[in-house]
Amino acid sequence: MIELRKAGPGGVNWTQSNSLRDSYFTLCVTPTGRIITGSSYGIWYSDDNGINWTQSNVTSGYWQSLCTISTGRIIAVNDSSGIWYSDDNGLNWTQSNKTDGGWYSLCVTSTGRIIAGSYNNGIWYSDDNGVNWTQSIKAGGSWYSLCVIGNRIITGGYEGIYYSDDNGESWTRSNKTDITWRSLCVTNTGKIIAGSSSSNGIWYSDDNGVNWTQSNKTDRGWYSLCVTNTGKIIAGSSNNNGIWYSDDNGVNWTQSNKTDRDWYSLCVTSTGRIIAGTRGAYGINGIWYSDPEPDVYAREKYLDQNGAQEIITQFKAYCDAKVGA
Repeated sequence: MIELRKAGPGGVNWTQSNSLRDSYFTLCVTPTGRIITGSSYGIWYSDDNGINWTQSNVTSGYWQSLCTISTGRIIAVNDSSGIWYSDDNGLNWTQSNKTDGGWYSLCVTSTGRIIAGSYNNGIWYSDDNGVNWTQSIKAGGSWYSLCVIGNRIITGGYEGIYYSDDNGESWTRSNKTDITWRSLCVTNTGKIIAGSSSSNGIWYSDDNGVNWTQSNKTDRGWYSLCVTNTGKIIAGSSNNNGIWYSDDNGVNWTQSNKTDRDWYSLCVTSTGRIIAGTRGAYGINGIWYSDPEPDVYAREKYLDQNGAQEIITQFKAYCDAKVGA
């Protein structure tokens, strides 16, 4: 296939969707492409790539985290009413046996075990697709973020960053023993990125979460992280500091055209669109999106004579290969 226009990874410019009211704490994309968000007014979904949003049958509560499992079931945690699940792509929700409050993070391991991090009640896991939950050896502490790299699980919270190599049963502390860690993600190259909610910035680990190095972002709090299809890392800040991005695997960071508000959630759709949710404390807020940017150099290259000849040459080689010339 000959590519006439090359698309950049997005995350630089942002457009507001039609959702304006709530604080949006979490975002995820289902296998069907539906986008689900957990807000301060229930759970919502979008079937048009994040432009318009419809409310599910859950209309209250603060929904802090979402994840999908291999069966298509969606898991959601609430900071007041426990852990819930949906088997109809986010329309209707059923409560699990965890009906207490204080749940903030979720992830799914390579074996299909679901891990949930609580506020002040440790880390729990489920082996039956989120219906019943068992407490791990980490029975205390508050755990705001989780991610998986290979068979290792990483968690961040009030006590620093920990990791588990036995599917979430027991946990070992990394060299990050301070600060509150609100966000985690894994890059395309296997580097782990962690954002603190205090003024300690963004850090990265090249050894699967054991040791950590600080990036050039040493200020503010960082509540959300995601990685685009092309490897660009997007970070959402608190303290009304906007959305930032990194093109060098999390070492250096540049601010996008969103320079204000708090950004609590991020996700990337199959089309490469980045979705971001704000906290509702700064007037007009809601959910925003950013699309891949056209690469101007690539477009201009194919408009000149050399570019035209390159297309002809490539197309001839493609046709010759197909007919066996």
